[in-house]
Amino acid sequence: MGGGLPFGVVSLGLLRLLEEKEVPVRAMAGCSMGAIVGAAYIRNPNAFEVAELLADFFDNLSPRKLMLRDLGLFKPGLLTGKSMMDKVEELIGGDFDLAESEISMVVNATDLLRGTPVFLREGSALDAIRASVSMPGIFTPWAYGDTYLVDGGITCPVPACALEDSGWPIIPVRALRKLPDGDEVAREKEHFDADHELQFGKAPAIIYVLWRALGLIQQDDFSRQLMEDFPHAIAPRISMELSGNMKKIRELVEIGYDESSRIWPKIEALLPARER
Repeated sequence: MGGGLPFGVVSLGLLRLLEEKEVPVRAMAGCSMGAIVGAAYIRNPNAFEVAELLADFFDNLSPRKLMLRDLGLFKPGLLTGKSMMDKVEELIGGDFDLAESEISMVVNATDLLRGTPVFLREGSALDAIRASVSMPGIFTPWAYGDTYLVDGGITCPVPACALEDSGWPIIPVRALRKLPDGDEVAREKEHFDADHELQFGKAPAIIYVLWRALGLIQQDDFSRQLMEDFPHAIAPRISMELSGNMKKIRELVEIGYDESSRIWPKIEALLPARER
């Protein structure tokens, strides 16, 4: 399940379809938002209910309040992430050990010192999520052993490789952006000017600039490359406008469901006969 704030949400569309087809989920690997979705699903294995929880979560989330609470002065990141992770803990219904979950769960992050992917398979799910969402410059890196971990999307935005030894069919899932047209760019500019009130003038807030720029640099082309080896990958194209709007959770889930339904014949062909 791929990373990126809106892009991991489409995974719930696939999970909903698998529930309808009565296909069991044996294992999940999640990056950033995909890790949050996976953890929430493990605690409550009902895709519709998790989608509603996520929709309510983002409808009631106040980014400005979180920014003010988590502001990390003189730290290697603008935000400490503490208040955000408190909210994530409420969302998923409490912490759990990755190694002891009913559905096997892997969360990936990036070793900042070595520049390599790290796959977390045991220990606190919340700690693993905190490491996986640590976009450089926005959140402080997560201390881990002799190194520091940052966003998993830097080295592996779609961590399908983490499940290669599972013996089960692997279905990578992550939305990809469509290039915007002129009208969409104008609406996005209007959103910048109206919404980023903490920034002096009309320039977009620094956190938004970092989030948007890093996502454009590191994730879409890389994600596409990682999924090329999987003709059954779920990779719906979504608009830039939709990709930046976390108030559209239900719409994103439906997009994931529709694309999963379209790809279903290819997925079904991979399944053991007893699960078709």
